[in-house]
Amino acid sequence: MQPFPPRPILTELRERIVPSAKHLPLEELLLALDLHLEQKTARTMIEYVLLAGENDSDENAAQLGKLLATRARKLMVNLIPYNPTAAAFPGGFSAPTHERVERFQQILAHFGLMTRVRREMGQDIAGACGQQRGDGPRPQRS
Repeated sequence: MQPFPPRPILTELRERIVPSAKHLPLEELLLALDLHLEQKTARTMIEYVLLAGENDSDENAAQLGKLLATRARKLMVNLIPYNPTAAAFPGGFSAPTHERVERFQQILAHFGLMTRVRREMGQDIAGACGQQRGDGPRPQRS
């Protein structure tokens, strides 16, 4: 498969949200995905964390849809609404609205992508996806 040339805005967004992404360019990641898809018969799941006002716009959904459309028959996109924690830093990320998640899902479906939305459970006790971590000091590596 020929990867859709990623728009600079998509690459910049990915590197801002996931700083370690600078070490694995999107083009390389897509080539690795294509190699994986060539070898597998079952669908492969792609997980996408939705951050309110960061990567959950209609434009973001359309960019993701275009990027993955040629691979749609072999992919499923698992949309994960962000789970804020009490320990989150001020001005940090927040969760998108249910309506925004549904709209994002509809746009991806327009590109032929199978999607599912991870159910939010355990947020009230800080036990939801992404919240289960210790608040104490981290052990030092030797």
